[in-house]
Amino acid sequence: TADLLDELMREVQEVTVRYGVSFLATDVAKDGVKIILTAGAPRSRGDDEERMLRALNALAEGKQGARLRMGVSRGHVFAGIVGPSYRRTYTVMGDAVNLAARLMGSAGAGEVVATPEVIGSCRTMFTTEKLPPLRLKGKSEPVTAFRVGKVRPPACSPQAQERHVLPMVGRDQELALLLTTLASAEAGEVKLADIIGEAGIGKSRLLHELKAQRPEIPSYEVACDQYESGAPFWLFGRLLRSVLGIDAAASPQSAGAQLDRCVRAVAPSLTLWL
Repeated sequence: TADLLDELMREVQEVTVRYGVSFLATDVAKDGVKIILTAGAPRSRGDDEERMLRALNALAEGKQGARLRMGVSRGHVFAGIVGPSYRRTYTVMGDAVNLAARLMGSAGAGEVVATPEVIGSCRTMFTTEKLPPLRLKGKSEPVTAFRVGKVRPPACSPQAQERHVLPMVGRDQELALLLTTLASAEAGEVKLADIIGEAGIGKSRLLHELKAQRPEIPSYEVACDQYESGAPFWLFGRLLRSVLGIDAAASPQSAGAQLDRCVRAVAPSLTLWL
């Protein structure tokens, strides 16, 4: 039991540090151990719900994942120091805390159950499955909740993009510059084009037109969600998987084995860098 607890706590510590979630407290239950994690208290980083769901997904996939039942809710809580002078502690209290505990109790082993408010506050899309209305202690009405799975890859493939059937009007100068840059790249020069603009201004439309004019040139697209935008080299991992034909859902072990085979076949001199 001590070894299992040690392994679990180490895993929780590593995951909470990785995703910036607070490891608030632990408690003993009659049939196990309760762990309380918070995001948004004592400090908020603006993407608290997403970081929490990512952390719990990582725990669900870890060594102890099959033993864990996880519930998530959001809302206003009391957060502060409570207790007498000889035993004071920082804690959170309120309906959102109680609801998270009730959702945890309704979750199956290895499952993450969250309220619609948690999921709706994330810019990143997760796979979800709506559960039947839950009758929970302390709630007069049934509670709507979802079983939360992995992060959905951003829809950036040509098949997933909107079809543009009307001719593009304007942007002649920008398109000409991109075509010239592409021609230089074909000649062996290293080129980078950075397209910056407000949302809805036509950046994707411009790229679509570029590909439509040069369809014979292979193109690869990668996209990142809010969380990944701050992770160094994250896009390059996704790009490598696309170029080498490695499934985006492949495990690190499987992807590493495929990468090893590709490097040995194409550039064996780089094997040591693996």
